[in-house]
Amino acid sequence: MPDYSLPPFEGREAKRRGAVDPDGKLVIPLEFVHLSGWRGGYGSAWEGKPYNSDGTRTSSRKAIVKADGSLLGGRWFEDVNIPDGGKLPRGRIGKTWYSIEADGRLVSDQLDGSIRLECDGGLKIVRRGDALEFLRPGNRKSVGKFDDTYFTERDCPGPFAVRRNGKWFYVTEEGAVLGGKTGFDNTYSFSTQYAAVEVAGKWGIIDRTGAFTVKPQFRKLRPGALNKFVVGEGKKTAWIDGKGGWIKAPEFKKPSPTEALACDGGLRFFSADGLWGLQDADGKTIIEPRYRALSCFRQGISWTAAPESKEWCPVGPKGERREALSCRETYYPMIVTHHYPESFSDDRHESSVLWSRAFLDYKAGTRAQPPKWISDRDDGAPASYSVIKN
Repeated sequence: MPDYSLPPFEGREAKRRGAVDPDGKLVIPLEFVHLSGWRGGYGSAWEGKPYNSDGTRTSSRKAIVKADGSLLGGRWFEDVNIPDGGKLPRGRIGKTWYSIEADGRLVSDQLDGSIRLECDGGLKIVRRGDALEFLRPGNRKSVGKFDDTYFTERDCPGPFAVRRNGKWFYVTEEGAVLGGKTGFDNTYSFSTQYAAVEVAGKWGIIDRTGAFTVKPQFRKLRPGALNKFVVGEGKKTAWIDGKGGWIKAPEFKKPSPTEALACDGGLRFFSADGLWGLQDADGKTIIEPRYRALSCFRQGISWTAAPESKEWCPVGPKGERREALSCRETYYPMIVTHHYPESFSDDRHESSVLWSRAFLDYKAGTRAQPPKWISDRDDGAPASYSVIKN
């Protein structure tokens, strides 16, 4: 049991985690600082704290825990991963990933060379050890390798913000790399035709060819609306277009809850007894309200978090489970480059569900502020929702 006599911070630090079987019997001893992500008979453990106080990940070593409480392979790794689809668990030593047999033997990484993402235009992102390689459409020639960053089908067609050697670049849907040889210090997502980039502490704007339409000159610059950008902050805020022309601040009308809860295609979220579903414009129920959170349909799929589940699972238009796609531990209805989602729980799955519920509550008008995306930039500023890819 936790020692409630300790101060709050020390009490959190002193907690240890284990696991019980379906009968409530303790089968994994209470000896891990953090234990989560149970999948395929294995759990992920941290040797130290997984998160800093600001929500960023620590460099704590990790291990894969077997059902008897022992460590798979008998060791801690720099990082671990338990893939979906029946693939072996993985562990990273230095910069090299290995797949791990049930007896603990390290073998070549099963995911090396597998496709991380493929866009309709033909651009492919392929796993290469601890990096990702981009392959051009058509000839499949390599664009280059970049840091392994989170991508989903929602990022297609591009451009993709990618990082290498501490610098940021973009890879376009045609396979061109924007950023030259030196790259950028920081970037925002493209706002259709333009993107804000930082060089040597100053922000400017580039177009889809990588050419500067506004040379780096602003201390503060961020996307604020479609192809429009905010310069400065607070009372000194001003607006410019993608070519640097000064413009009047656009007027934003807050949508009604009915409008805010609508999805592309006419469906909208609705809730009953604290659970969420989807109905059409006439009020006919399409997906029964039986999920703690769910997403709008995209390419025939809605990602759902059922009350009894520890994963997000895909369902079709009739609520049927899409067996061709694996469930996943976390899901967020949007992507914000160079930001991480506000944490609501130490458990990654639970945090993603609570984040999505907070977002739905905000859209429904029952929560004053939306859940945050926290910038990984030095100023730590929360993300503006205009840079979110829906």
